[in-house]
Amino acid sequence: MLKRLSLAIALSSFAIAAAADTTWTVDHDQSALSFAVQIGGTEAVGAFGRWDADITFDPTAPELGTVVVSIDIASVRIDDDRAQAIADPAWLGAADHPTARFASTTFDLASDGTLTVPGTLTLKGIDMPLTLTGTLSVENCAARADLSSSIDRTSHDIGVGQNAVAPDVTITATLLAHCVVD
Repeated sequence: MLKRLSLAIALSSFAIAAAADTTWTVDHDQSALSFAVQIGGTEAVGAFGRWDADITFDPTAPELGTVVVSIDIASVRIDDDRAQAIADPAWLGAADHPTARFASTTFDLASDGTLTVPGTLTLKGIDMPLTLTGTLSVENCAARADLSSSIDRTSHDIGVGQNAVAPDVTITATLLAHCVVD
């Protein structure tokens, strides 16, 4: 009996160690990176069409998780005709800063599925702390995260002096990912 228990503990420890190195692939057809901002008192919604995420995550040890999201700034689209210059230098500056990046070296997953991901957002070459919060559900080898946060666009030198556009921008990430089994 003691040998079986020792073997079970050893196998569990191996499975947890292996799971800590689990990488996840984003299902882009079921995922989105979007944002919302008030322009002249009306909400405008936009999204990034091209982005990728390198995710390492073990639901039993979320504090060991990491994520790096790379966003192609030129892929930005917004549903307000007044904001079509969003990729221009005064706004997101796609030509000079073609990629935005969010990176985190830990996840905080509560028992109720609440997920907090503290990290750094690099946008227009400016690093600022950003904490995404929301929910995470994991079933077998599929995970769904619905996260959001808010940034002050002026802290990233975006649209400075453009008072018709509210400074607060809500960022929303909806991710469906599948674990990669080696």
